[in-house]
Amino acid sequence: MSETLRDTHDAAMQQMRVVSAACDLLGWINTEADIPQGYSYSLDNPGKKYQRVVMHTRPGGHGDSVAFFIDRNTGDVLKAAGWKAPAKGVRASLFDLDDIKARFTWSGGWLYMK
Repeated sequence: MSETLRDTHDAAMQQMRVVSAACDLLGWINTEADIPQGYSYSLDNPGKKYQRVVMHTRPGGHGDSVAFFIDRNTGDVLKAAGWKAPAKGVRASLFDLDDIKARFTWSGGWLYMK
């Protein structure tokens, strides 16, 4: 296998691990985390570098807001600076789910730097 093909394969496998970990996190948030009734979280369409996680507060898409962003290559979790971009500074890793579960709050306070 050529080096370029191997690099492409490795990058694709890493992105699959990140998506799997993101699905595990959102499954936990939507079923077990302490969130207000009627709220839910989902993955939005992926961007080139980041995957946006949206918090839905009302049915029909009214009241949606960005909960956080996920780096598609590393699994790093970043606080949202706005709808389109994350704030600087990694806040957590999808691969340390126990840490996220221990600190998670539906309002996003867990994403602020200490």
